Amino acid sequence: ISVLFDCGEHGLGSIAAHGHADSLGFALRAFGTDVFVDPGTYDYFTYPAWRSYFRSTRAHNTVEIDGLDQSTMLGPFMWGQRATSRCLEWQPSPGSVRVRGEHDGYMRLPAPATHRRTLQLDAPTRTLAIEDEIVSEGAHQVALHFHLAEHCELEPPVGQRCVIRVGAQRVTLRVDPSLELAVLPSSEDPIQGWVSRGYHHKVAAPLLVARGRTSGNTRLRCTIELSAPAG
Repeated sequence: ISVLFDCGEHGLGSIAAHGHADSLGFALRAFGTDVFVDPGTYDYFTYPAWRSYFRSTRAHNTVEIDGLDQSTMLGPFMWGQRATSRCLEWQPSPGSVRVRGEHDGYMRLPAPATHRRTLQLDAPTRTLAIEDEIVSEGAHQVALHFHLAEHCELEPPVGQRCVIRVGAQRVTLRVDPSLELAVLPSSEDPIQGWVSRGYHHKVAAPLLVARGRTSGNTRLRCTIELSAPAG
């Protein structure tokens, strides 16, 4: 199992070149293949709506607050307000690893909010625990996005639980009891549920979204449980 956690700077240099609004997003590989993915880029110049989608917060495995991107786009390449991320904790140890980061992209809201995320991967139980903290004095709508690789198949969610089939393997996502879990269909209007593996190439891919409302400082806990590899 390998996990990539994004809490670095937004893009490259003073113009945030190649930046996406993806702070505190993650990707996960297991069984020798992609499971939870960064959907990619797809386009630079030709299709503005698709360009915007693939750069957006909702196109990444992170938390969207009040339906807004963490950083504000100014055209297809430039950025205005940018989320600043930092790593708060990094604790590797035999059999497990814990990392924690935060960003300030939603401090611009009328009720300012900081998003903090902690990931803890436990090898013996093959479990990734995800804890999101929304630090705010106000109320917010939140959406946690889980983008899956195109070869994954979903069983219908049952409450806050969904089983993901990766060939002969199983991955179980459990979201916080306060959230409502749904499968969103791949669509061109609105654009959602796509993975791009190369320029101007895209394929439909499974997308899960967990939505809810927070009031004041809130912690949301989710887990991803992976079956033992086939033998």
